[in-house]
Amino acid sequence: MAIRLIALDVDGTLLTSAGEVSPGVHAAIQAAVARGVHVTLATGRRLYAARAYAEMLGFRLPLILHGGAVIQESSTGAVLYEDAIPPDVLREAVAISRAHGYQPVLLESPAHGGRLYTGPAEAENRATREYLITRDGLTRTDHATLPTLGNILSVVMLDDDVPPLLTLRDALLAALGDRIGNLIDRPVTATASIKTFALDLFNAGCGKSKALAHLARQERITLAETMVVGDYLNDLEMLTAVREGGGIAVAMGNAEPELKAVATATVATNDADGVAEAIHRFVLQS
Repeated sequence: MAIRLIALDVDGTLLTSAGEVSPGVHAAIQAAVARGVHVTLATGRRLYAARAYAEMLGFRLPLILHGGAVIQESSTGAVLYEDAIPPDVLREAVAISRAHGYQPVLLESPAHGGRLYTGPAEAENRATREYLITRDGLTRTDHATLPTLGNILSVVMLDDDVPPLLTLRDALLAALGDRIGNLIDRPVTATASIKTFALDLFNAGCGKSKALAHLARQERITLAETMVVGDYLNDLEMLTAVREGGGIAVAMGNAEPELKAVATATVATNDADGVAEAIHRFVLQS
């Protein structure tokens, strides 16, 4: 069955390690679009950090953003889909995070303002402080108010080391079980000697896979007519669902081993035009 929809992760997939779309990848995407194939992004980025690539590549479809927690029109920012954390789960997650000494950072749905909420600055560790320096729309409130906020898509806690975040994750899962989704994220900031790690919390079941299924249904495209390309653990469920649905699930050459294990095929790395290889092999068949 011909591929009618391509969903691309951004970091480590669409972009090179220098943060660029290579000429080969750009040309392959344009060739697919010229054939009438729909192309979109499925990324952990928010709209402000993904829109430029969608505009550069001329994508028509809405974008799957923030790890699948929201789908937005690229041009207008209109929210077409969101998957917020239930109020009772949010209350427990914030309380447990505070009990472990973390400053939670909450992201509100862009349909309701898209603000970042967090507590007083004196409660921050170095990692959280560095993360927030570059973030717009930050609103500080007291810790008692944080768990009462509505329309929250995610909660993030940050640290310079992974083990404390794993301890926090274990405590959250012990209390909330399958009522919460989680991801230990790759470094979100970096200097020459310091890397920051994040524990992201989402609504249970929230992810790129669920959002992609929603978008495909909207466009009347089946998973068997879909190709997805990714490299990181937040792409795993999306690749698995598309492969099981009869579509093409592609892991980048630089992908995590778990993705390569479930993929239909593995292509070259993001620095060697892996996305272009996938499009030529499975879409253009050239």
